[in-house]
Amino acid sequence: SLASDLMPVRSFIAAPLRLRQKVLGVFAVVNKRDQTPLTRDGLRLVQLLADQAALAVDVVRLYETRAAQQRLEQELDLAREFQRMLLPSQFPHVTGLDIAAFSQPALEVGGDSYDFVWVDENHLGIAIADVSGKGIPGALVMAIIRSTLRAEAKNDLSPKAVMQRVNQRILSDTKDNVFVTMTYGILDVNTKRFRFVRAGHEPLITIHAAGRKPDLYTPRGIALGLVGDEMFNVLEECEIDLTGGDSCILYTDGVVEAMNPRRDEYGPD
Repeated sequence: SLASDLMPVRSFIAAPLRLRQKVLGVFAVVNKRDQTPLTRDGLRLVQLLADQAALAVDVVRLYETRAAQQRLEQELDLAREFQRMLLPSQFPHVTGLDIAAFSQPALEVGGDSYDFVWVDENHLGIAIADVSGKGIPGALVMAIIRSTLRAEAKNDLSPKAVMQRVNQRILSDTKDNVFVTMTYGILDVNTKRFRFVRAGHEPLITIHAAGRKPDLYTPRGIALGLVGDEMFNVLEECEIDLTGGDSCILYTDGVVEAMNPRRDEYGPD
C-alpha cells in the first residue's frame, strides 16, 4: 500500500526559509541517522541552514528575473531598431515646401509610423499611422502597413481607393485584435493641393500664415483592420489648398495624450 511505502517519521524539524520579512519556503529535516531525538542544537543548525538556503533561493530568483529582463531589453532594442529602420531616413524634396517629421516613443517602443511615397513624378503620398500593438508585434504590423501602402499607392491618385486595398490586406494578414488608425493623402506638388482620407486618425490641422484660426479637418473614416469593404466605404475624401506660409500638421494621439508634471493630459485644445 501507499502507506507502507512512506518513510516512517521518528523525528522532525522544520524551519522557514525567511528573507526580508518574507517566507520563501520551508527547510525540513527528518530522522537522524543514529535515530536519536533531535535537539535544540539541531534546531539552531537547521535554522542556520535554512537561512543559507533562503539566500541561495533568492539569488537564483534574482538571476532568473534578471535573465528575463535582459531578454525583454533585447527584444525592445530589436523592436526599436526595426521601427527606426521603417521610418524614412530622408524627407522628399518639393519646391516651395518644407517637409519635416519627428517621432519619439513615449515608452520603450511605440506604434506610430509615418512615410512618404512618390505616386508619380507630380504627386507625393504622405501617410501617418498609429498601430494598436506595441513592441515586436507592433513593429511587424508597421512593416506590413508600409510595404502594402507603398505597393498600392503607385500611380493611383485616389487616397480612398488605396486605403480600401490596404484595409483588405490588414484584415487578411493580421489578427482580429489588430487595428491601425491612419491618415493618407496625396499632394499635387504643382498646385499644392492635398487630397486625403482619415481612417479613424487624429484631425489634420492647417495653420494659416494670415493669422486666421487654425482649421481642423475630420472627414469620416473607420480605423483599418476593423471592418470589411461595405462598412469601410464610409471613408470620405477631403481636399485642401495650401497657400504661401500655411502649415499642414499631422500627428498621433501621443501628442494630445502627453501629460504635464501633474499628470494632466494636454488634450486637443
